[in-house]
Amino acid sequence: RDELLALRGQSGFQPFRQPTWSTKLAADDLGAVSHDSGDWNVFYLFLHDEKFEENCAKCPETVKLIEQFAPRQYKHAFFSALNPGTHVVSHTGPTNKKLRCHVPLTGVQGSRLRVGDQTVEQEEGVCYVFDDSFEHEAWHDGAQTRIVLIFDVWHPDFSDQEVQFLSYLQKSQMRAERQASLGEDSNDNFYSLLRRTRGLLHDNSWWIGAEDSNPEKDTSPEEQTSQGASRPMAPTSAEAG
Repeated sequence: RDELLALRGQSGFQPFRQPTWSTKLAADDLGAVSHDSGDWNVFYLFLHDEKFEENCAKCPETVKLIEQFAPRQYKHAFFSALNPGTHVVSHTGPTNKKLRCHVPLTGVQGSRLRVGDQTVEQEEGVCYVFDDSFEHEAWHDGAQTRIVLIFDVWHPDFSDQEVQFLSYLQKSQMRAERQASLGEDSNDNFYSLLRRTRGLLHDNSWWIGAEDSNPEKDTSPEEQTSQGASRPMAPTSAEAG
């Protein structure tokens, strides 16, 4: 959490964008978005077999914890920031080969997450684990910017040998897509969008912290005892979806 809060005075966040073919919500500038209100920015550490070296250097302890303690990590990890009034529309992830982990770190009050038919009010410090191939969506109605650490792990139903084989196929596909993006400014290529959106945020004035809003109530002893837990949110069979 300390490393995250220190990022407020540094560069590295960028607007979340995805290829135009993946959603009907076109962005005003580049690519497409997954929210129909508010503002969604991200700080990538790992994504699609790409390590964001400069960002990782700013969060060495976070990277160390993910690499050492996330079981069979999927090489997807980033900070996800939703501003007040943001709604991430209902959607499904591209694969059921992995589980997604959400760890809310700051500005969590007023944040909700729905996976399938289950909706939870998120709590700071609690790890929520779900199969994002199930339909899911998120709302943030709090007064501060809500930031969650998101990372993915290979589905526990797979054996180590299966993970090794699927990793090989995944890396081959990602290399081909990355090569295809070279010299291309396309709204349909994820790697091209990653490069082009890095300079869209000139500062972090969009970030609304505790000092910019009404202070939250003190955490009660009951709430403190609930922090640090891990909570599955939906069925996690690798055959689902």
